[in-house]
Amino acid sequence: MRLLLSMQRGLLGAALLLLLFATFDAATSAAPSLAAPSLAAPSLAAPTLVAPSPTDPSVSLWVDRPIAAIEVTGLVKTQSIVVRRELRIAVGDVVKWSRVEADRLRLLDLGLFAEVRTELRRDRELNRPVLTFEIAERPSWVFLPRVDYDPEDGFTYGLYYSERNFRGRRERISVSGRLGGRTGAGVSYGVPWIAGRRIGAGIGLFVSERDKKTERVRESRSGVSLSLSKSFGYERSTAIYGGVEEAKTDPLDPNEKNPPPREREDHRWTGVGFSHDDRDYRVRALRGRHLGLSVTQHGGPLGGDSDMVRYGINYLQVVGTGGGTALTLGTRALLSDGPVPTYLRQNLGGINTLRGYDQGEFGGESRWIAWVEERIPLLRKRTTRIWGKTLDFAVDFTVFGDMGSIWEGNELLEGHAKSRWGGGGGLRLIMPWVDVFRIEVATNGENVIAYAASGVRL
Repeated sequence: MRLLLSMQRGLLGAALLLLLFATFDAATSAAPSLAAPSLAAPSLAAPTLVAPSPTDPSVSLWVDRPIAAIEVTGLVKTQSIVVRRELRIAVGDVVKWSRVEADRLRLLDLGLFAEVRTELRRDRELNRPVLTFEIAERPSWVFLPRVDYDPEDGFTYGLYYSERNFRGRRERISVSGRLGGRTGAGVSYGVPWIAGRRIGAGIGLFVSERDKKTERVRESRSGVSLSLSKSFGYERSTAIYGGVEEAKTDPLDPNEKNPPPREREDHRWTGVGFSHDDRDYRVRALRGRHLGLSVTQHGGPLGGDSDMVRYGINYLQVVGTGGGTALTLGTRALLSDGPVPTYLRQNLGGINTLRGYDQGEFGGESRWIAWVEERIPLLRKRTTRIWGKTLDFAVDFTVFGDMGSIWEGNELLEGHAKSRWGGGGGLRLIMPWVDVFRIEVATNGENVIAYAASGVRL
């Protein structure tokens, strides 16, 4: 069995370490044993609101009255404004359990907290409810060695540092460097709120060099990227982004019969995007959908050497299937209009596109993928304290099927684009630092390939 391990951020060892600690914690407490996970584990979305018993005759005298105060406890590094600005429920509102639970999941979605609990108590002077959010923070930074491997690039080694809660305001900083199959370095900074408004901004600097064997070229890139986003409420957002880079490609073997051309290009791009995302909890969603649209102009009126437009379409639907399980249907397309330079060509194959094939096994100008995935909770979320930090851990099992196609020019319209499929199963580890770490095994009917990577597909 061929092995494809794109172990982003070197976190597989950290995941196993967390599993060891979680197992030890379970063995020394009254919690259910990790050795016998239940397929019918409770959903993470199950309400954790602690409220008085409805049989108490005094309940109706104060629970249904407007909220007197909202308290946030347990914060160590995070500023309270980071929590309060995400809450829909407000002082003066009548308590609605569905809104409280939605706020709790939204706070977990920030990726900063291991646990969020809610409690309702009575203010004896006002005889009105007080709503409390009890929060346990995750470690916000990580510094780890990084090891990547795929058949095209070979091994890549490096170091990675990330701070997800800089200044306690959910600002993000990352610095990375690597050598080997993919040589390069990068630094980025992002802020989600500016001047008390839902306006985010980001900047990134990068330099990289790699051999793209499917295109028979050595590619070198260096540049800067910028982004600015505006959120409308909690589900909708728009973004403007762009950048400038120098891109170079040289044939891997200049002595071959028909080598690819040498290219030295000034690449400039800008684009706009729109997103609507109403999933209840993006890391372990039980319901909701995500729609994303983007248009990116490369070169053209911006100057530079390229002149093409790329359209992006993303859609994902999540449907709960009972017992904490969920079915996900997703599709993504990147469609190119105009001449595509070598450094902007796309790849198909790998954990984030078409599972069952090698990373970047096929190349082309435009790409479409679709997948269906069933998620089944194996280990309910549990937390443990290690070295004074709160760590959370959960495990889901997934079974999936993928389909995709990649093509040149008008091959799709002419009926010449070939569709490919793959399928398999795997584990999703919910953990600090990356939110999700995936270990998957897939086949295309001829080969079996294993993958590991961090992050969700969409």
